[in-house]
Amino acid sequence: MKVMNQKEPYNYLLATYIDGPYFKSALEILLYPSGCSFYRPYSYRKDYVSSNILEQNKSQESSRVGIVGIRFKDSKRIGTRSVFIPLRKLDNISYRVSDGFQVRFRLGDYILHNKSGEFISFDLANELSSEYANNTDLLFSDMPIEFSEKISKLPTINRLPSDIWDRLLKDPNLLHEAKEFINGVSVLQLVSITHRSKQKEIEPSLIEKADSILNSMWGYELEVEKVYDIDLIQRTIISRGSAIEFNKISYRSTASFNRIHLSREIIPQTGNYREEKLWIRPLKKEPAPVFLEWEPQFEKDNDDSMPYIKNALPLRIPFVTKSIPFFCFRPVLFWFGVIFWLATLAFFIFAIVAHNCPNWLDSTFWIALGGICAPLGAGTLVKWFEDWSRHKD
Repeated sequence: MKVMNQKEPYNYLLATYIDGPYFKSALEILLYPSGCSFYRPYSYRKDYVSSNILEQNKSQESSRVGIVGIRFKDSKRIGTRSVFIPLRKLDNISYRVSDGFQVRFRLGDYILHNKSGEFISFDLANELSSEYANNTDLLFSDMPIEFSEKISKLPTINRLPSDIWDRLLKDPNLLHEAKEFINGVSVLQLVSITHRSKQKEIEPSLIEKADSILNSMWGYELEVEKVYDIDLIQRTIISRGSAIEFNKISYRSTASFNRIHLSREIIPQTGNYREEKLWIRPLKKEPAPVFLEWEPQFEKDNDDSMPYIKNALPLRIPFVTKSIPFFCFRPVLFWFGVIFWLATLAFFIFAIVAHNCPNWLDSTFWIALGGICAPLGAGTLVKWFEDWSRHKD
């Protein structure tokens, strides 16, 4: 894991309540590697957006960076109402103003929190001052320079810290209603995708460049008929001493069997922490980016004697499958076939000329070479045409 410091100033602050009905958003943003577009926009009511952004009354497209984290509704007024805990960096932030408010972004590196086990946190009442005073439910705002400088000095890391799930249940700020929401939630996290034959981990890239940044998408670019290894982690967030009966859910892929081949379509839940490894092989190219999805499926059980997993989050990985025409990435095969056929033609011409020569060995030599080159050329061109036909669709 690579640790780095953010030098570019942060422009926007995004937050979601972890002790409210939309707590899943706080967990989902942790499940994808840096560089991926989040699979859906953050949707806010205008009540949750700062007034200076609303005053612009238009959509905004930019490559600005921001920070996303969690806040607390704190209905019991225990003292964390204005606390903000940053979780990870964002970039390519864009938003659309309509009847509601939608924010799209690409996920960046994770904030590296103190090793003591307690999250780094900020008091929005101090950091956003008058803006927070006018709207204590603020979830999307631009950041004052002083606050941006504080955030930019925090170290970041490009892989999810393994202890973050335990922190979510141990941190002093989460020992109230937030714990009730996240305790017993199952998640499936994407660690990496590796090209098997090249033994190289694939980095997310721009897979759809739209006219609007709002519609552009970053994900994984895969090739037809190539095999890729996917590393996943299945985790159940449970506090110490909690008794939960497993094997009540499984993750099932929604991928069409005639478009993508998976080594396992079903990932059963067998414990609170499991590393899962599987492979995929795309069979057809996709005309536009799609998602490789695993949806949680709950088993029906009338036995209520044991508590069971009450929530599970889906995993939706953006990707596009491209089939490069065979003659583009292997022109040698095509030209070998052409050369063999030209050689065949030349050899037989020489054979005809040699036929008039007194030495019969010359004729036999040229005919033999032509006989060898003819099937080689035909076989090479047939192979090229078959691959070209399979990939062009």
